[in-house]
Amino acid sequence: MKIRNPATREKDYVKGKYRKKFGRNLINFYSHIKNVENDNNRDFLESMSSMNPDLSKPEIIENFNLDSIIFSDIIFVEDFEKLRKGLHKLYKQNSNNFSPYNNPSNIDTFFNQLNSELDYGSWCPLFDINIKDKKMSEICKKIKISISSTTYSFVTIYFRVVPSEKFHDELNNMINSDADKRYHRLMIPRYIKDYFNINKWIYTTYNKGTHKTLVIEDLFLELKWRITRYLLKELPLFFAKLGSVNPSIEVYKMTKSQDYLKRRDIQFAAIGVDNYKINEINFDGDVETYFTHPGNASKDMTLKFLFNRVNYDINKGIGFDTSVRLIMEDLSKGLLQLLSLNNLTEILEKRTLKHKNIYDKINSKSITKYSKFSKLTKLRIKMEKDYLYVNRIKRDMNDNLYKYFIKDYNSIFFKSYNEWGSKKNIPERITSSVKERFANLTSLFENVKHELDNQTAFLNTIIDYKRQRVMLTLTIFSLLIALIALFVSVISI
Repeated sequence: MKIRNPATREKDYVKGKYRKKFGRNLINFYSHIKNVENDNNRDFLESMSSMNPDLSKPEIIENFNLDSIIFSDIIFVEDFEKLRKGLHKLYKQNSNNFSPYNNPSNIDTFFNQLNSELDYGSWCPLFDINIKDKKMSEICKKIKISISSTTYSFVTIYFRVVPSEKFHDELNNMINSDADKRYHRLMIPRYIKDYFNINKWIYTTYNKGTHKTLVIEDLFLELKWRITRYLLKELPLFFAKLGSVNPSIEVYKMTKSQDYLKRRDIQFAAIGVDNYKINEINFDGDVETYFTHPGNASKDMTLKFLFNRVNYDINKGIGFDTSVRLIMEDLSKGLLQLLSLNNLTEILEKRTLKHKNIYDKINSKSITKYSKFSKLTKLRIKMEKDYLYVNRIKRDMNDNLYKYFIKDYNSIFFKSYNEWGSKKNIPERITSSVKERFANLTSLFENVKHELDNQTAFLNTIIDYKRQRVMLTLTIFSLLIALIALFVSVISI
């Protein structure tokens, strides 16, 4: 699959591919000028830890299968009517008439109820669609769409994607294939660095394990990006419109005992799961989960659920596949709402920092006060829309909403000590992260807005003062002209 999504292209390791190509050519060129006398004069630089296992040939892929990917987006209240019409149009274009979930009246029922009252987390399954677009059907077999109310300001929409066989084959081939050695290690002689005065930007490297994890993540990023591009034709998806990566949940099925897999964690690492960070959840010991928050290299925010068929109790009365689907329907609602809120605050935080940088640059320039006032006014207008979003979240994000997110999960998720630094379960950790991030966003936004308002008010005062001086000068000048004219008239008489 050709990778085209912006999130992958922005990754350091992708940019590093071209940097390393230049670096190697530079080394080859310089080696003709000066021979290497001492191999100890080499820098072995890696940007990631070498603790990742060698993932060249996983041995247990046949016992491991991707079931589905569930991702979410949000739609603000001003786009509700557009969303309603878009859902009806999408249903007509792609609906699977044989699915028991396909009831288009659910769309109108949900929005009519939403207009009359808000019930936090009220969830409504809408319909299944079989993708009829030829290009999309190569990566996606089916999408189930559902929706829930989150706050007074926006709703969360969910897409449960069943990947195509072609996507499964490509994922399995990636996990089973050798990692690309071009990204493994680059040796840079120190004398080349000194001679050409080149900084470390040439040396961004990843070990084989890290690289494999990243290219597998790229495959999921590409899947979500292509699907959201397709859905954007009809639906006003907020994250997708901004080019942001949608938060998601990956669901896997296993047929090996957990103890066996924990002893041989090579496959967990291949899909980006560090074994020591896995959290068991209390579904009779047959489900585990792992949360990935975007780091320096990763662009994705995802939860991975690992369901084990070996530990499944056949006496539950329902099949394993049905059990997986029902459990994930229940768990994905609140978790993806939380991740969506986290994503929204992160987007607004980045945009606020961008506005602050623009503000600082404008202030540092030696330009006329009129030009500076004009630029700052345009920036203030841009911030006004974000100010609307921040105020909405500030109004809606109360303690009751946070309590709602975690109350249903305390009996499901175990609490454990981890890199977050406290003994909390995953929903509690994500909730704490959202609260802290939003508090920081509010403080940052208010500071930037306050500085911008003060500066524009100051410049406006100066400009008004200068205008008044000009007007006073013109008035005096006009009065003098009038007096002179009057004097000339009197003399003429």
